[in-house]
Amino acid sequence: MWDIYIYIINFFECYTGVVDPFLVDLAQCGQNKRNECRNLHFLIHRRRKVLPVVISWVPTPVRYTRGKPTIKTVTYPVLHLSSWCKQCFSTGGHMLLGGYNLDDERKFRQLFVQFWHRFRFCRPDLDLYKQEFAHDLSLCIPVAYHGDEGRGKMKRPLMVLAFQPLISHMGPEYTNANGHSFTTRMLFTVVPSELYHGDKTIDTLHGALVQDWLSLYNEGLKDWYNLGPTSSTKSWPRDGIVEDPFKTNKVSPLRSLPSCSEASWAKPDPAHTYAIVGWGKDMVASSIILLAHLGIWGGGSIQKKLNEAFDRFKVWCKLTHRLTQYPAGCGKGYDTAVIGAWLQTVTRDVDPSAEGYGLLAVRCARLRWPLLDLDHQIACGAQFLLNPLCVL
Repeated sequence: MWDIYIYIINFFECYTGVVDPFLVDLAQCGQNKRNECRNLHFLIHRRRKVLPVVISWVPTPVRYTRGKPTIKTVTYPVLHLSSWCKQCFSTGGHMLLGGYNLDDERKFRQLFVQFWHRFRFCRPDLDLYKQEFAHDLSLCIPVAYHGDEGRGKMKRPLMVLAFQPLISHMGPEYTNANGHSFTTRMLFTVVPSELYHGDKTIDTLHGALVQDWLSLYNEGLKDWYNLGPTSSTKSWPRDGIVEDPFKTNKVSPLRSLPSCSEASWAKPDPAHTYAIVGWGKDMVASSIILLAHLGIWGGGSIQKKLNEAFDRFKVWCKLTHRLTQYPAGCGKGYDTAVIGAWLQTVTRDVDPSAEGYGLLAVRCARLRWPLLDLDHQIACGAQFLLNPLCVL
C-alpha cells in the first residue's frame, strides 16, 4: 500500500515539478504592470537578496524636469570600484582574481604577472611599467571602464557606466564577456538623459571616479585587522568634485589617470564594433544574400527566398530555445549573434563545388557595394529578415 502512495507522490512531483516559493513571488511582481518595478524592489529587499555594496553619494548638478526646467545639485548615488573590491574580497574575491580566491595567492599572483607581461606589448607606455619598483605587478588587478548609452522605456537614452575585470572570473581561457552581465560587470552609476546638464553631470561623476581610482592606484586597498574599538577612528574624506566640465578648455577627468593623457587609450568595445552598430550585421546580411543566390532556400524571387529563410529561422529558434524579437525593433546586437549561430548550421550544407559558386563569389567580391545596395533595396521592401538588421 505504501508503495502505491510513494508511486503516486513521485508521479505527482514529476508531473508538476518543484514549486519554488521565491519564483512564485517573483512572478506576482509583474501582475500589475504599472508597479512591477516597485514590487520587485520590495521583494528583493524583503527577501534580503541585495548585494551589500556600499553606496557613495556625489554632489552632482542635474537638470530638474518637474515643472519649469531648472538646474539643481543633488547627491547622486554611485558604486565606487573600491566599494566593489571590498565586497568581492569579503566573499573570496573570485570575480576580481580570475576565478581564484584569496587562499590561492600563488595562482592569482602568477596569473596577474603573466597578464601584465603580455599587456606590455600593447601598452609599453603604461605608467605602471615606469614604476615597477613602486608597484608589485602580481598584486595589480586589470580593470576596464565602460560607458554605453542604451535605451530604456519609451526609447529614452540611458547612460550606463560600469567596471569590468579584464580577466574573466571563469579563467583566462574565456573572454571577460562570457557569462551573465551580473557576473562580468560592476555598475558604477546610471544616468537618464533627461538629467544631463550639458557635460557637467557626467564630468562631475567622472571626477569622483578618478579620485577613487587614483587612491586605489597609488595607495592600494588595505585590509586592517580589527584590534580594538573603532568609534573614535577618523573617517576618510569624501571624494572630490570636479567643478568645470570639458568645454571650458579642460579635458575629461578620466584623462588625468596615469597613462590616459592621450585620447587613443579609450577603445570601442567588441559588442558595438561587431554586433550592435558594427560589421557583424553587414556580414550576416551579406551571407544571407549569398546563400539566397546559391539557392539554399529554393528558387523564385528574392522575396520568396527570404520568406522561406525566415520560416526556417523561426523553426530553428524554436528548436534551439533562442529568443529574438527580430525583425521587430531596432535590430539588437543579440539578434546578430542569434542569426550568426543560425547561419553556422545553414552553411554546413553549402557545397563549394556547387554550380556557380566560384563565379558568384568573384562577382560579389568585385561588385559588393552595387550588389548589396540592390539586394538591400529589394529586401527592405520585403520587410523580412534583412530589415532592419542590415542597413548600409
